[in-house]
Amino acid sequence: IFTLQNKRVYLCHGDGLAKSDKAYRVMKKIITSPVSNWCFKCIHPDLGMLLAKTVGKLSRNVMGKHKKSEYRLAGMAIFAQDVDILIHGHTHRPAIHRINKHHQRIVLGDWTPAPSYLSWRAGKFQLVDHRLTD
Repeated sequence: IFTLQNKRVYLCHGDGLAKSDKAYRVMKKIITSPVSNWCFKCIHPDLGMLLAKTVGKLSRNVMGKHKKSEYRLAGMAIFAQDVDILIHGHTHRPAIHRINKHHQRIVLGDWTPAPSYLSWRAGKFQLVDHRLTD
């Protein structure tokens, strides 16, 4: 949590926000385990990149199945903690959701192959998604 021009901003990855995100929780335990890390260090970098891209593609396919309402509910719980803006990624569905006059939930997109990012201009956030501008 940080403050930006009198707005309290909660910035997180977004994993674990949706209760139905069980597959990601299991996958995260596997890929962050010491055994997995050791195995990953033993393989060629090209194979490591292929594996990472495959896992990322699977993640994006699964993320589309989570209900938007779950993320809205999670956002409401965070807003109840005196937070004005929730920024997260994880769903790969970039958007700025205006919840009401005082709250917004901003979802960041992918970094590859067409990057999307958030910028702060003229006192507000702007989502830049190159898939929409190319």
